[in-house]
Amino acid sequence: MPMDFDPVNLNLSILSEITNTSVPLLIENILPGARSFLAAKLFHERKESVVMITTRSRIDDLFEDLASFLGFPPVEFPSSEIDLSPKLVNIDAVGKRDKILYDLYQKKAPIFCVTTLKALLEKTRSPKDTAHQHLDIQVGDVLDPDIMIDLCKNLGYRHETLASDKGEFAYRGGIIDIFPLSSQEPFRIEFWGEKIISIRPFNPSDQLSTGKVSQLSISPATKDSGTEVLSHCLLDYFATPPTFLFDNLTMLEDDFSDISGTLSSLPNRFLPIQDLCQRAFQSQTIFFEEKNFPNVRTIKHNTVNIEVFHCDVQASRLVAPFIYPNEILDEQTNPLLGFLQKLQEYLPSQGQPFNVALYNTKAKALKEARALIETLGQNSIHIYEKSGNLSSSFALVNERFAAISLAEFASTKVLRRQKQRNYFSVTTEEVFVPIPGETVVHLHNGIGKFIGMEKKPNHLNIETDYLVLEYADKARLYVPSDQAYLISRYVGISDKTPDLHNLNGSKWKRSRDLSEKSLVLYAEKLLQLEAQRSTTPAFIYPPHGEEVIKFEESFPYEETPDQLKAIEQIYSDMMSDKLMDRLICGDAGFGKTEVIMRAAVKAVCDGQRQVIVMVPTTILANQHYETFTQRMAGLPINIAVLSRFSEGKALKKIFEDTAQGNVDILIGTHKLINKNLEFKNPGLLIIDEEQRFGVKVKDFLKERYPTIDCLTVSATPIPRTLYMSLSGARDLSLITMPPLDRLPVSTFVLEHNEETVSAALRHELLRGGQAYVIHNLIESIFRLGNTIRTLVPEARIAVAHGQMSSDELASIFQKFKDKETNILVATALIENGIDIPNANTILVDHADKFGMADLYQMKGRVGRWNRKAYCYFLVSHLDRLSGPAAKRLQALNKQEYGGGMKIALHDLEIRGAGNILGTDQSGHISAIGFNLYCKLLKKTVAALKNNSSPLLFNDDVKIEFPYKSRIPDTYIDLASLRIEFYQKIGGAEDAEQLDFIKEEMRDRFGPLPEEVLWLFALAHLRLFALQHNISSIKGTGNALYIQQRHGKTEQIKKTLPYSLSPTPELLVSEVLESIEKAFPLKTPR
Repeated sequence: MPMDFDPVNLNLSILSEITNTSVPLLIENILPGARSFLAAKLFHERKESVVMITTRSRIDDLFEDLASFLGFPPVEFPSSEIDLSPKLVNIDAVGKRDKILYDLYQKKAPIFCVTTLKALLEKTRSPKDTAHQHLDIQVGDVLDPDIMIDLCKNLGYRHETLASDKGEFAYRGGIIDIFPLSSQEPFRIEFWGEKIISIRPFNPSDQLSTGKVSQLSISPATKDSGTEVLSHCLLDYFATPPTFLFDNLTMLEDDFSDISGTLSSLPNRFLPIQDLCQRAFQSQTIFFEEKNFPNVRTIKHNTVNIEVFHCDVQASRLVAPFIYPNEILDEQTNPLLGFLQKLQEYLPSQGQPFNVALYNTKAKALKEARALIETLGQNSIHIYEKSGNLSSSFALVNERFAAISLAEFASTKVLRRQKQRNYFSVTTEEVFVPIPGETVVHLHNGIGKFIGMEKKPNHLNIETDYLVLEYADKARLYVPSDQAYLISRYVGISDKTPDLHNLNGSKWKRSRDLSEKSLVLYAEKLLQLEAQRSTTPAFIYPPHGEEVIKFEESFPYEETPDQLKAIEQIYSDMMSDKLMDRLICGDAGFGKTEVIMRAAVKAVCDGQRQVIVMVPTTILANQHYETFTQRMAGLPINIAVLSRFSEGKALKKIFEDTAQGNVDILIGTHKLINKNLEFKNPGLLIIDEEQRFGVKVKDFLKERYPTIDCLTVSATPIPRTLYMSLSGARDLSLITMPPLDRLPVSTFVLEHNEETVSAALRHELLRGGQAYVIHNLIESIFRLGNTIRTLVPEARIAVAHGQMSSDELASIFQKFKDKETNILVATALIENGIDIPNANTILVDHADKFGMADLYQMKGRVGRWNRKAYCYFLVSHLDRLSGPAAKRLQALNKQEYGGGMKIALHDLEIRGAGNILGTDQSGHISAIGFNLYCKLLKKTVAALKNNSSPLLFNDDVKIEFPYKSRIPDTYIDLASLRIEFYQKIGGAEDAEQLDFIKEEMRDRFGPLPEEVLWLFALAHLRLFALQHNISSIKGTGNALYIQQRHGKTEQIKKTLPYSLSPTPELLVSEVLESIEKAFPLKTPR
């Protein structure tokens, strides 16, 4: 291959014409890709700042095009949206604006800035004020932590327990965490005395550090009330005037018409357009126009008088020398080949090779392009693969160069490269931290109420933390903090608060004994079901064939690690001799559909078996049909869809084709549950959104086809399904990591009023997006649609509800997808099956009337792209919101990414467990609580799998030494955080987990005090004891007292010589050495 070259190094004749022009320049006949190329070329040549003004709808494509040619991403200067409502100011945008302004004030290197008219006209603080309101620190600085805390408060940062959102900070001991508005991640600043010794970015999800930096600039987080008197703008921050590039002048004129009313009505927030024109036109200004600019008044030679934003401008006129595919192509069987052949006709027969740079190079598209280009001859064309993306192709004949966007020509659509991953993911289980007043269950003492945490001396007169529980008759139990793991949240079968047990009473013992027997029987039943499926003959799929490999290569995105893991787990299941029964759990938009399509293609192409895809709604069935059809185009796969609108001859035809094996994949709703529907060779059942189906519906096909593989898919699985997976009785694949560049959805719970509705919708429309408004009352939905037309007259509104015909709904959704309408007012029928990346605002009216899973699904309709998304849960009266509805909305307001499983569990806590594990188990769940029941069930299943007897209520260990082992409040001052770490340490299952927790504490709170080191040492001894059936280890000044458990009741007691160890490390090594010499410890329990 020839050596690589950079297109911006080409010598362009047009540059001299641009350089020699002193007045504004109008360049016509220049399409998006060519505009970005020329803009990047100007920046590299002049090495001065450039401001390129575009529309909100164009900014993402322009950003990608420019990054491809510049070799780095430009900076985006956004609008803060202050004009809509101070409540809805975009803090991400405020942070971006502040960072750019501060960087310019510091006179850093020239920048290439992409912005909009509205953002550029929005007023700013003066450069001097901006400088004074930033805090710059670096490693080695001497700064009193208390002074820095005051500085953070003065900058407007909110003090919180954890810094997990922008504008928050937290401090503990010698560590300050802060999430600057201008950053995509928070930072941890560690002090040694008054010296900064470390600055580390960290993940807000798990609070763990992810690297190190040497310096940090902290921008202000004060909220703009909209009344501050401002008089400056972005242009005041440039040391020398920048070059101004106006991207597509006609579109910018339309954009100005849309926002001119806003600009003139808020003179304290925006500069007059005439001020911008006056300042810009005194600098080098270039207007780009795709064809011919219509607002030309007079023409004289190469000079024109034009009207731009109501301003008269005299400009030079230039026609760009670019050639585009649509200009020279006739009808071609292959447009790419035709484009290159046409270009060759323009070239002399002898000369230098033609250089072709290929962009959007997805593997399959690149392979196709190479094969085509090679037919033209290697000597005449040199191919260069570029890593960037390009929205449109162009060629410069004189420079013998073409930039090709394979997205325009490839048979498989190639999508934009995603730039970065945001730190949002979840774990499968949350650490339980009780809240004062909350009902809890103690493993040995039953149902009580958590009162709080107290510090007092223990029986050895050593200061200890205790979790205080209250029982019947106000009796209190003081639980040592190292036994916090014995406490779990109580969830009954309903939301009714249970009676507290009597401390030391017999009721809890009876409940435990009955539950233990029930748990063993239920676990045996689950394992029998698993064994039955494992002994049922399963079809063993062969290794991947050509079609499966081709399908994988055609995927236009980069898979997330979680997606890849789930796909590999499914393939492994399918190629084993065991029937597949797997739950795939992942949030909306996390790529579950692609995962199930991989399984479907393998079933059809490698196994010649039919696939059944069962979905809850007609909309989702049609969406899947469209997605499957598009993704599987070119493969020998026949796909059909069956819904409530399938009837007559069409229905009969589907039934016949399916029975004959002519349908490979049948996607359907409940209509699939039909005794007259026969499959010739069913191999895979996929149940999507399984929480929407009853047990009988789901089991119908499983029972009818007992040898069928099964995939269950959900964002918020019903707890029965989830807990069967978490207990180990069912296979589980988690997709908790968002796709690259995906941003969390900002969620608001607000009162429904016209100001909020108008501001939220206008905010979305002004950035070129679309919005949903959910209103679940058909009798008043059209009235709401008319109200919105009055509030947002520029909107194009459609209304949809479930009583419309299939053709009518299909037409409405297609127009919304094609952007013919930009606000869809609909009932909850859109909660499944609508996937519109450009729709990133959703308003849910009467949100308190919906269930939690429904609300979470609706929230998942937005945020499916790399643009910030907003979800507004609207209620009639916030002050009257209480009970389960308030808890649901509060839980949803907290959740960001990957929270579907947590939402399912929160819903369980609010509503109660009911009979999700069967009526015969509901009494035991009520007696000991659902969380403890499932925790013990998991332990029982694991024990039975290992052919050992489960010890459910007798496996705790007492470790007692005269050391001060606790988490001092001077180290972690917040009681709830101390409880969280007591729970983590007590719940660790091996030494590796303990070491991880120790490092987490070191990272988040600084060096571990001696008391904490002793706490970890005793926790190591507890783990060792659990693994070897030891029930008690007690150390005094001269002896070790050990009890080892044999069976459920028998204990072996030994006393060993011992002197107290001086350090935690020696304690562990010396005690373990003594025990190993005295006891036979060959086989851990």
